[in-house]
Amino acid sequence: MILIVDPVTALDTDLRQLHPDLARPVFLQAIRYLRGLVHTNEGSWEAYREGRLLPKEANAVNAALEEHLGIEPEYARLISLGFAHRQDGDWRVKTLTALNRQEETEMLAAFWQIVPKSLRLQYQLVTYGGARWGIPFILRRTLLHDMTPAASLPVGRARTDIHFDVSEVLANWDRGRGRPLELAAIQYTIPGPWDATTEDKPIDSADGIRLAVGNGDLERVRFLAESRLSAIGHLYQRLARTYLAASA
Repeated sequence: MILIVDPVTALDTDLRQLHPDLARPVFLQAIRYLRGLVHTNEGSWEAYREGRLLPKEANAVNAALEEHLGIEPEYARLISLGFAHRQDGDWRVKTLTALNRQEETEMLAAFWQIVPKSLRLQYQLVTYGGARWGIPFILRRTLLHDMTPAASLPVGRARTDIHFDVSEVLANWDRGRGRPLELAAIQYTIPGPWDATTEDKPIDSADGIRLAVGNGDLERVRFLAESRLSAIGHLYQRLARTYLAASA
């Protein structure tokens, strides 16, 4: 039996609310690769603090901050958490959405009820990127909420029969060769909202969830979260037989 766990996170810290001496180097690190800004990087920091960025520049800066800090538990929070397992030949899916930090606390409480029980029943944990960041993110958000983790979870390069991280397997455990879930789904011909035949254009499903949460569109959040769980499940089914046999 397997249990798929899929967290989606979003930036939850406004650097402008932190002390400038502490926030400035974080900001500069996040935008260091941006090109074509009207301001220098230093000037962009001042313009960002004072709300003077032009719209196009602001969009680029905000996207860089989301990409750089949106997976850091001290700056971001959980906004969506999906669970899936097989039962009687069918997928059983549960998706949770957190519109604020209080709801994130409730989401974490649900996580610590579902996952430890599943591991005690010897379910195999399946994630996409969970080994390096997803499960550690949840652990640290738990601590930041002053909650106590209810179990010891497999992180890092765990045995694939305990924690099968689809992203790590596809990258052959090479951190520099990771790929987005949507690209992997397209490569393995798994349909979903990343497929231009069902959407106006392929989308980033995590960004789509962030946008839908911001708009309060919970139906869209659920659709995208379930699409991600389905893709992870299908990728696992394509890969597990070979990779689990090789690791036996």
